[in-house]
Amino acid sequence: MSPYLQLCEKYEKHPQAESFGHYISWHMEHGFVYSTPDFFIMGRPIRRYKLEEETQEAIDRMFIFERQKADCWYIHAMSGDMNRAWDILPYPLGYVAWERVEGSGRRLQITSTETLRRLSKIA
Repeated sequence: MSPYLQLCEKYEKHPQAESFGHYISWHMEHGFVYSTPDFFIMGRPIRRYKLEEETQEAIDRMFIFERQKADCWYIHAMSGDMNRAWDILPYPLGYVAWERVEGSGRRLQITSTETLRRLSKIA
């Protein structure tokens, strides 16, 4: 099953505030969406301090930041070969953030882009 179809299935089993299609459309306008046979990724630029100080609100309200003010890629959804995905980020930012869903809760992860690239090549 392709990475895109894996995410479609996940969103069907675990509905979010909006449909998967809505999030794709929103990220095509305000962030980025890449879908290949090897990986699917969508995200947007954000300011790291917004994630650290206002985690859930910054993510749930899907704040939009100007390119010059952003310092972090927030990865909304991803599936497939992570190592291949990092090469397509639209422009360099120092950090990458994502949420891990654990049971009924969500936990924010933030790491430097270079650390994430290095670790995903090892895995």
